[in-house]
Amino acid sequence: MIELLVAVGILGLVMVAATNLFFISIKSKRKTESITSIKQSGNYAIQIMSMMIRNAKNIGIGASCSTTQITITNPDNQTTNFVCNTTTNKIASNSADLISNYVTGCNFSCNTLSKPNVVTINFTLTIGNPTDILGYATQQFKTTVSLRNY
Repeated sequence: MIELLVAVGILGLVMVAATNLFFISIKSKRKTESITSIKQSGNYAIQIMSMMIRNAKNIGIGASCSTTQITITNPDNQTTNFVCNTTTNKIASNSADLISNYVTGCNFSCNTLSKPNVVTINFTLTIGNPTDILGYATQQFKTTVSLRNY
């Protein structure tokens, strides 16, 4: 009888440990998915904006730059606007949102006095609620792009 009671007790401890391990792995997966989602979204936006700015004709004459918006003149003489809107939590271009729902901070800075012109893109993406540590992730993205055409 004692042997049976000891066996049930040990089995109970093993089951509790296995259940805890299972829940820890689920929580870790959730955190990893949040971080991956943020990084993919940020890298996509940086890549698109950098490519278009690098190939732009200018960011000065007929185009503008502010901390929340940059207008570039494309090689086909059309203009493209990139807008940081932290009220709606997105970064958008003329045709589409590059990032929606994650943007918590964003700004542009332009140096049109240097040759080639230089644009700095800086934004922060956040997903989840800070009180939910496992589903929360934040990442800052920053790059500097020089125009090719000068």
